Amino acid sequence: MDKKEAKEILSIIDWINSQDIPGCALVDTLDDLKSGIIVGDIVAAMTGRNHLKDVQRRVSSKNDALNNWSIIIKELSTISSRVGNLNAEDIFDNPESLKHIMKIIINTNWQVHAKAILKSESESQQEKILNKQEAVATQNHTETHELTESSLPSKASFIKQVQKEAEQNDGTAETFVQEISSADIFKSFQKHSLNETSNLTESQKSSIIPKNKLIQLSDIQKANIISWIEELRIVKKGFLDISILPEICRTGVILCDIINRNEGKQEAIKGIERHPRNKAQVTSNISKVLEYLRSFPRMSAKFLWSNESIINGDEIATWGILEDIKNFYCASRKTSRSSSRTFSKLLEPPKQEETTSCSVYNLIPELKVESIMQTSNMKSFHKSRSYAASARSKSTSPEIVSSRLSYSFKNPNIIQMTRKSFAYNKNFQVSEEVISKVKEWLMALNLDFEESDNIYIDTIRNGVTFCQLLYVVEGVKIIIKQSPSNTRMVIENFYNVLNVFISKGKEIPKAIRENPQILAYDPNAVWTLFAAVMSCYPTARPLEYQNSPLQYGAIAIKKLEASILEWLRELKVLPYPSCSIRDVMQLLKKGKIFCEIASLMTSKQLSNVIANPKTSQSSLSNIRKALDVFRRLPNMSQRYTWNEKEIASGNQGIILGLLEDIHMCYDGQSARKKSQSSSVPYIGKSSETRPLSNKKISFLLRIPKTQETTPLDSPRRGFQTNRMDLSSSRRGILTKSYTERGTDENSNNLFKSKLN
Repeated sequence: MDKKEAKEILSIIDWINSQDIPGCALVDTLDDLKSGIIVGDIVAAMTGRNHLKDVQRRVSSKNDALNNWSIIIKELSTISSRVGNLNAEDIFDNPESLKHIMKIIINTNWQVHAKAILKSESESQQEKILNKQEAVATQNHTETHELTESSLPSKASFIKQVQKEAEQNDGTAETFVQEISSADIFKSFQKHSLNETSNLTESQKSSIIPKNKLIQLSDIQKANIISWIEELRIVKKGFLDISILPEICRTGVILCDIINRNEGKQEAIKGIERHPRNKAQVTSNISKVLEYLRSFPRMSAKFLWSNESIINGDEIATWGILEDIKNFYCASRKTSRSSSRTFSKLLEPPKQEETTSCSVYNLIPELKVESIMQTSNMKSFHKSRSYAASARSKSTSPEIVSSRLSYSFKNPNIIQMTRKSFAYNKNFQVSEEVISKVKEWLMALNLDFEESDNIYIDTIRNGVTFCQLLYVVEGVKIIIKQSPSNTRMVIENFYNVLNVFISKGKEIPKAIRENPQILAYDPNAVWTLFAAVMSCYPTARPLEYQNSPLQYGAIAIKKLEASILEWLRELKVLPYPSCSIRDVMQLLKKGKIFCEIASLMTSKQLSNVIANPKTSQSSLSNIRKALDVFRRLPNMSQRYTWNEKEIASGNQGIILGLLEDIHMCYDGQSARKKSQSSSVPYIGKSSETRPLSNKKISFLLRIPKTQETTPLDSPRRGFQTNRMDLSSSRRGILTKSYTERGTDENSNNLFKSKLN
């Protein structure tokens, strides 16, 4: 897949994620659309309905999906003439056809929305608006000397531009331009431009540069801009690159976040649509951002009027406005602002009269936490901030706790924090080691948190992460103040969760239990609280592993994931080395990797393995072939070798447990018995410590010795499993020779009894 194709797919998924329709936010790849359920909901929304009639919500076979697509094509053909000869089976089997019909839907949705806006306005209202704009434009035109009407695009060129854009989007230029009445649009655009440009300052007017004289930024300058955005902690480090940032900026959301972070405000620009559903909302976002920037006299005006260029993903305009924003705020930081001084006073903790030291180890007896993982292994466990989708919630039917158990924040006297009230609190002291262990635990639970000097942005100190932690460890979801703007909201976040923990009998430090207000002022108190909760839940696991038979805690699971990932890289069975554990889980569902591992362990190629299964039945067939081999291996645990359906459905706990057992068998380790329960996962051996041998064990698969050179099954063309030297030390199970296992009659009888 080339960059252009990947860019197209990313744009389609980004558009789907932005739709305010249940299920759209969960789409990650085009394969998620094959069932037709989500696409059917999108088409239904275009026609003002919730669902399409007769579309099956539970797709259990290919026929169900084809039936859904037939209904979608029939419905779509009534509102667009571009459907043509597309058929359901072609869309299901051919990714290009699926991508093509999604482009039709996106363009048709834009047309439907534009027509709806025009029909909603009466002719009299349009005439009043145009007359008013014309009067204002005429007045401003007389006051403007530098910018004249001749500098604006001509009517003919503007209409031609509209026609060209319509042809690119749908191919029906004449109809579309007639319906929108491009002449009226041009007239309104011309008056609006004169009105807006008349408000420019002299310095801004002089900084406007013709588009043909604009210079593209160098890669070094672009990299500096990305580093600056990462320093603002708007996105995770490494998430952005030079090619993707202009696409992300098209909606205007990230531009708004950059301004908010630099201004130190929660919402510096009012009315921004975080998940724009159409071009009108995108245009509104960009216009509000640029209008806000135009209010600063010292802001460069080179790109303050490049609305359409930014929306269309023009790299010169996008990188240019980012560079101007960066230069403006970096220069502003050199001068102190009164607002910053005022805000810093709000974060100053009140003075305490008593300074008795209270160690976290005294508050939490017998705190036992597993050792800290290496930083390099933890990077893959962070969730990247995404501007393409809403936050994904894995809850099914969470318990909502909205009542106050024994405490109400409606009483204003309770929140009044006086310095006198802190005279009875103790000054908490927490070591860096404890803080590091808590952070490691939170990341192992897949809880994404953000640290900042600003308490309202720091999700650890403002209680947002604490609320999310409650749902992970107890399955209880409460009302969260996601963006607290004052101390009252911060305390309410913490207290709502504390009530639940206390009601369940968990050990919370007395100093915090009696005076929870300290959490809004003392960061060490917050870390003490997190450490206390961590000691109460030593076996807590991430949501995706909570229904699995694995007995490991969160940190142990992450170590197991890291070791399995490294082992699979050594085997060279991954399509690309940079696969994350989540990518691997999606690949393992198809069964091909299990078949390759089975072939490597037995030196026998499996036949009829489907290299790229399209259906669940094909994936299940691959998985069964591999599991049949694993069941006949000595020293192989049989805990998960009969769970082919769970593996095909993507049960991460079953898949990870099976990989751990295969890894142990590969390294020549004995299978754990049921009575040998362990809280420590098997993380494998290094290649240097694995036993060496050049002999094969023909009886592992119950194959007579005379048939040792005969393949287990005839290999299928195109399926290659010999990706490594089977005589190397990595062959694991094959490294045990007859001599090492014993060649006497008793030893042979012992292995035959295991096979039977």
